[in-house]
Amino acid sequence: MSLVDWAKFYYEKGLSVIPLKFKEKIPLIPWERYQHERATIQEVEEWFKEGWKNIGVVCGKVSGNLIVIDFDSQELFNNFVLKISEYPLSEKFKNTWIVRTGKGYHFYFRVDEDLTITRRFNGIEIRGDGSQVVAPPSMHPSGKVYEFVKDPHERDIIYLSKDEYNIVLKVIEELVGVQKTDRITQSTQPKTEFRQLSDNEILRIVELLKPAYKPGNRELLIGLYLAAWFYRKKIAKESIVKIAELLAKEDNSADTEQKLKRILKQIDYHYSGRYEKYEEEKGRELKGRGGVQEILERVLGEQKALEVMEELQKILGASPYATDAIFSLIDISRQLYYIAIPRKGWIVRAQKKLNMEEMKTEIVYKEIIAECCPTKVVVYEDPLGGLRKFEIEFTGMLNKTIGPAELDVIVNRLKADAVVKHQRLIHDALSSIILAFIRHGKAEIRRELEKPGFYYIDGEIKSVKWQLNEYEKKDLAKSLELLNELRCKWYSRIGEKFTTMIKWGLIAPFAYCIKQIRRTVAVHFPDIVAYGARDTGKTTIGAQIILSIWNPPEEARIVRGGGDADTKAKHGRLRSLTTFPVVINEVEGIFNNKELLEDYKNAVENRFVRGRHQHGVYVEFPALAPFFMTMNAPLPLDEAIRKRFMGIHFSLADKISKEEMEKFKVEVLPKLGDLRYLGYFVYENIAKNPELLKKDWTILATELLKKAFEFCDMDIPEWVDELYTGESEEEIAEAINEEIRSRLLEDINNRYSRYISRVEVTTEEDSVTSLYVRFKALLNNRFLPWALAKDGGDNLIITSSVLRILKDCGIDSLKSLAERFGWKYALFKLNGKVIRGVEVPIDELVAFLEKSPHQSQSDDKEWLDDMLKEW
Repeated sequence: MSLVDWAKFYYEKGLSVIPLKFKEKIPLIPWERYQHERATIQEVEEWFKEGWKNIGVVCGKVSGNLIVIDFDSQELFNNFVLKISEYPLSEKFKNTWIVRTGKGYHFYFRVDEDLTITRRFNGIEIRGDGSQVVAPPSMHPSGKVYEFVKDPHERDIIYLSKDEYNIVLKVIEELVGVQKTDRITQSTQPKTEFRQLSDNEILRIVELLKPAYKPGNRELLIGLYLAAWFYRKKIAKESIVKIAELLAKEDNSADTEQKLKRILKQIDYHYSGRYEKYEEEKGRELKGRGGVQEILERVLGEQKALEVMEELQKILGASPYATDAIFSLIDISRQLYYIAIPRKGWIVRAQKKLNMEEMKTEIVYKEIIAECCPTKVVVYEDPLGGLRKFEIEFTGMLNKTIGPAELDVIVNRLKADAVVKHQRLIHDALSSIILAFIRHGKAEIRRELEKPGFYYIDGEIKSVKWQLNEYEKKDLAKSLELLNELRCKWYSRIGEKFTTMIKWGLIAPFAYCIKQIRRTVAVHFPDIVAYGARDTGKTTIGAQIILSIWNPPEEARIVRGGGDADTKAKHGRLRSLTTFPVVINEVEGIFNNKELLEDYKNAVENRFVRGRHQHGVYVEFPALAPFFMTMNAPLPLDEAIRKRFMGIHFSLADKISKEEMEKFKVEVLPKLGDLRYLGYFVYENIAKNPELLKKDWTILATELLKKAFEFCDMDIPEWVDELYTGESEEEIAEAINEEIRSRLLEDINNRYSRYISRVEVTTEEDSVTSLYVRFKALLNNRFLPWALAKDGGDNLIITSSVLRILKDCGIDSLKSLAERFGWKYALFKLNGKVIRGVEVPIDELVAFLEKSPHQSQSDDKEWLDDMLKEW
């Protein structure tokens, strides 16, 4: 069914329907009107004719007296179902509409008109007038889809009578143990700072504490400890006074009235703030909840005391104190729990059993799982979808904090520290206890990024592990002067190539922000590939100059070889370490691996590079870092590759001499730190206006450079407008040919110089003759391992040995060499052996090496024959 079909289905069932924001619970329209009257079917069709919305169902009278019981968690839902199953009306819960939400469940019912008041409990809400719920097939903010447990087309929303409704209220109140608050009452009565307990809650507390209300304990239990606990929990004074009076009525001791007066006086002290001042003066806190537990343990025993404390905690709400025992239900049918007991320093597995004599439940320990106990839990949520990490403070036989780390790491650390007594259960137990901390509001949740770099979060650019430091105009001027020196002196030979790479480097750390802002899958910012001749300074520009602009922390200053990124796993890991550019050298193998190349291409245009199952959980690796790659082989001409990888070609003419390299190291490298002020300036401008990242990166980088020069009152150099646009296919092909030619020529000259004579310096007129003579001399004496004369004629056979010389030139086989120049590739029989090779006339090869038209070499041959005879 489409979204509009679902909306019409609800409408036909008599429900008031409204549109909500996609993946949210917020109405897209002013919806007060639709709390009292339903929209028309035309309005519903218009709202939902386009997708990417959520469907809201308005509760209350407008939807036929609809109420929806909303459970925030699976545990609350399970416990409710268990309790309601004791009543005949449980069949109605099985047969009405049930919806699985992002975290819990919804039950849909219809009731009498006077029962449609919205009521809130701790973790459960009965939604009626003035409320709405998200309906299937909407999407929860977590990404989960709301869905029906059973097909709603085969059943109706069940009606609850007033008596049945009251039973539901009773079960919820018993389950949650917290006074309900009606939304209508809240809107008409002033809010109070302290909460009144219900009569049922007061009676339940009296029943729980009665066994411990004995001579010697009474004043401490109620007047000191319970009063301190109530005051900190913001429970109204009247509630604890009623508890004290009811307990006194049950006491038959002679001094009951006198003790009650003293208890009431101590309660007054607490609620007047006198004990609070005492605590401040003494610098220590009076016992509250912990004192109650101590008395209960002394009178009732440890396990019974735990049971009572659990009940009290349900009534009073989660406690912020580290001394609380934490209960986590793990098996409903068998009533099994994991319990963290800080006072003992234990994690145990326990069971709630029925005591047939007293007809009450009691907690019985089954195993001690670990002789350490969490007292503080910090949960680190990764906004980018990574695994949760935890920082846990332990007490007991281990008194230390472990983390932030993944759960498996913490468990292994506990095992290594020899505090685990039940190896099989420790992982599940600790996981369950952590969830209980979170559920009870005792865990600290931190949504933090840990990878260095820049991120776009809540409309702002956030920096992680990188700090914008103060700088002055003169500091930025130093950066710009050095950049101008680099462009005009040290890298003048590559001009616009250098400028373009610097512009790329200025925007590179924001590549992930650009993906976050634009959201669409597209190439908004390419990786860069500097390829071609060696010793041209490619790596220096990326690893030294660009990274100096940003001065990232050491863990984000990543320079690796191609072998560190030549598998999907390695590539995914490097992409996810930082948003600062990562420099990868010698990446030829990546472009020859089609499967891996797809991952590289995907990383450029997507926010996530890949996913995999980690510890049983599917985790996506964010494509944070743009890559600055270098290689000697040419970048493939494939359009899809050149769209995602900006190729910048370096030719032999761009080579740097050794002398110049040494001079650069001495004169320039020590100054590169001054470039960081340019990074500060760029970050400051983009952070002030993140919308700038919607511009084309080349335009934005140019604008920022000009703005920097203007800010420093400096003339804007002409080179700031430069942009390398790459070569045409013909230019690239000629560049490759030039590289092949130079490699072969270099090999010929080196071998001639080594084996026959020094290479002669020749004029333009006799250069062809000299090369022909040198080449023929090497060939006839078999000094060329990659070329053999064919039957003593004018042709030669090039063998596979030539591929070693032409490595990184884009020639991966003899066949590709032959096809490139129109030579003959075939099987040849030489010296009785059959080999594969390339046949080419000697004249033609010499002409190619000299870049000359073909010409007759007859005179040269005669001269050469005479010379060979003398040899």
